[in-house]
Amino acid sequence: MSQVQIISLNQTQKWYDVLSLFKASEPSFLPEYYRAYLSRDPSSRALLWFMQEDDFAFCYPFVISSISDKTDAFLQKYHQYKDISSVYGYGGPLVNEPKEDFLAKAWNYFDKWAQNEKIIAEFTRFSPYSQNHRFANPGTNIEINRQLAISYLPDSQEKFWQLLDSKTRNMIRKAQKQGLHVEEMPLNHISLFQELYLTTMNRNAAADFFYYDIQYYKELMALDNNAIKLFGVYHQSTLVSAVIILIHNHCALYHLSATDSKYRSLGAGNLALWHISNVLIEQGISFFNLGGGRTTNVQDPLWKYKRSNSTSETDFYIGKRIINAEIYHEILDAWNTAKDQTCPPSSNLLFYRL
Repeated sequence: MSQVQIISLNQTQKWYDVLSLFKASEPSFLPEYYRAYLSRDPSSRALLWFMQEDDFAFCYPFVISSISDKTDAFLQKYHQYKDISSVYGYGGPLVNEPKEDFLAKAWNYFDKWAQNEKIIAEFTRFSPYSQNHRFANPGTNIEINRQLAISYLPDSQEKFWQLLDSKTRNMIRKAQKQGLHVEEMPLNHISLFQELYLTTMNRNAAADFFYYDIQYYKELMALDNNAIKLFGVYHQSTLVSAVIILIHNHCALYHLSATDSKYRSLGAGNLALWHISNVLIEQGISFFNLGGGRTTNVQDPLWKYKRSNSTSETDFYIGKRIINAEIYHEILDAWNTAKDQTCPPSSNLLFYRL
């Protein structure tokens, strides 16, 4: 008999109990990660949709938001309608066994629930660790968004060193010759990271989205000490670069980083990522996701930097699905009329949030 549960963020232990059934869950699926991001968007909430039947299990964490929370006044009449999306990072469904008829049944139950909840659209950022775009609803339009830099970590630090390209190894040697060294920082030193990160974002003229307030870090620090690590690169006693790493199961995620501009060319970042990868190898972590660039351009400097410090790359998939086509297109028509447009405003599924 099929059992369905809808788990909220205040049911932390239940959320963890469900995730424990799935070997491919990763840091972005953790409730503390959702709380951190929702601290920036209190009008939305997060749910973990879970179904189990005999030995088969399906789960799907997501953010659910009202259509009218962030839209023009002329759309207020659609306030009862909602959309769902992955948290910024990675999400999507998980199954413990990819049995086709069970997966089809799970999506059938989910869609009935979504219709009752007046959900009109679904946007998903799929996990490169679980490759869970394979388990998406058949009606999902799946696209390759960009490349991600990843490391399939070997069983020894020596093997990892040989997998890095020669330029990266030279940058690591350069950093060491300059007297730079890496230490794991106590989590209560997060304010030092915040200060360096703020300076880095200001230098890069980053969008407002990439600035994080105190509450964000507070929620993130609620993670278990084994799930969040803070590393610093020092020149003598001065912090010149820092990285936050998130860990769950055998997957590590390069979350946030910052580097003093004077030390970028001295290999501070390369030294940090090499040291962190070695620590992960010692801990038996097999997958390290460094993420992508600031843009989808293959010449993006951040992407090239991350790729040079990883062993491989993989496709990053996103998914777009219209669940209630009638209401969705009614909203699109209302938007186009109000904006005096005759075509969709963009390829963004949730165009009304732009």
